[in-house]
Amino acid sequence: MKKQLVYNAGQSQNYTIGTVCHELGHLRHYFKINDYYFYYYGGITKLIKESYASYVGWMVGEDYYLSKGFVKPYDGYLINRQGRQFWYSNSSNYSPLFVDLIDSYNQGYYDSIYPFDQLSSVPPLIVDTMVKQDNTVEDVFDHLDDYIGVYYTSSELLTYKNAFL
Repeated sequence: MKKQLVYNAGQSQNYTIGTVCHELGHLRHYFKINDYYFYYYGGITKLIKESYASYVGWMVGEDYYLSKGFVKPYDGYLINRQGRQFWYSNSSNYSPLFVDLIDSYNQGYYDSIYPFDQLSSVPPLIVDTMVKQDNTVEDVFDHLDDYIGVYYTSSELLTYKNAFL
């Protein structure tokens, strides 16, 4: 396994905690796959790996600070920068794909260059199931088709999907 150094390079505590949680997200994903070669050299696209790690960093970081009594000053406030709400292009693998399934913030209202995200409240268990078996963005959206009418409409999913494909 490739060694990674973890250190604080002059960043804020919440940014550092988010980064450490992000790296732990990679470890969690790897153990869900339970196949070193496939995880590192197989068919899992980098966007899926980085988006899931960002999701774990966001989820654990949010939970940590909120459990300590932190109160967000407004909806969509980014405690640790792992939410990736300002992603706008497939040229970056650090997307909000999995965060957007759960959070209630629609970054598309902020600026039209960002994905218009009306998705929310998808249970974390579904995200964890997806990353165990879905290796590409196309796989994820095929899986999300199963939840049309449960967590979102087909129109909401299609609008969001168009930002990724």
